[in-house]
Amino acid sequence: MKYYKFITLISLSVSIYASDYDDDDSSSGEIPAKFEGLEVLDSEPAELNLGIINGNEAEPHSYPFQALIKMKVSKDRTAFCGGTLLTQRFVLSAGHCGQGYLGATITLGAHNISANENTTIEVNVRRIKLHEKFSRKTFSNDIALFELDDPVTYGLYIQPVQLPPRSYIRKNLKNKNATTIGWGLTNGTTAKQSPVLQEVQEKITSNFDCWLKFPQHVKKTNICISGKNDKSACNGDSGGPLIVDGYQVGITSFGARNCKSGYPTVFTRITKYLKWVEKNSDYRTN
Repeated sequence: MKYYKFITLISLSVSIYASDYDDDDSSSGEIPAKFEGLEVLDSEPAELNLGIINGNEAEPHSYPFQALIKMKVSKDRTAFCGGTLLTQRFVLSAGHCGQGYLGATITLGAHNISANENTTIEVNVRRIKLHEKFSRKTFSNDIALFELDDPVTYGLYIQPVQLPPRSYIRKNLKNKNATTIGWGLTNGTTAKQSPVLQEVQEKITSNFDCWLKFPQHVKKTNICISGKNDKSACNGDSGGPLIVDGYQVGITSFGARNCKSGYPTVFTRITKYLKWVEKNSDYRTN
């Protein structure tokens, strides 16, 4: 009888997972951001700190598409997110990085954000386009486009990111090596920060394993890295890229409170939004 009950529970769990996982572009309900001791990375968006846990300093300017987004929260408070330069006029980031702020600027060409580098430029944001079905509570459809006031000029330190070709839409990326990058917070509990760009390599995990840690939040519009080697994106790396084979396959969305060891980091899966990106920007997929 106990065996029968165990099988029934497993079957029920898998059925619920399959139902949620097949929900392409919509949320199955307004689910609280906190559950089982976990919360989304940016639960206090006014206090975002960009960072990579147990990563290494990136080679200076080796990611010329990386953007630093500064959002004005109030007269004397600023929040930060990562992003990627998509075209001369658009930066790609997370939806929760573009909601509820008074204005934004974007820095490009930076490595050490505490230094006065002559490689950087700062551009004002004209308009922020959120996904129409973005949910702040569930982080479904966590994607946004930041349109720049003026087009930027490409150069050695400022280059566009490459999104996956259409052939990647059905590509299985499980166990592929992936890289995520960001600035600042290198420890989730001590708030130890580094102003230089950090990178971390980790493997893509299955969406099912990811879902087991974040029930009802992970769908097939997400992609995850495992976090098994105590490596992750941490508080405020929100909006930054997940890179596989030179393509940006993900946008940092959410993870465990205090960057808890062993928990995956969850990204928006870009191949599910290629049409949306094309519709709302001047980017064209190969």
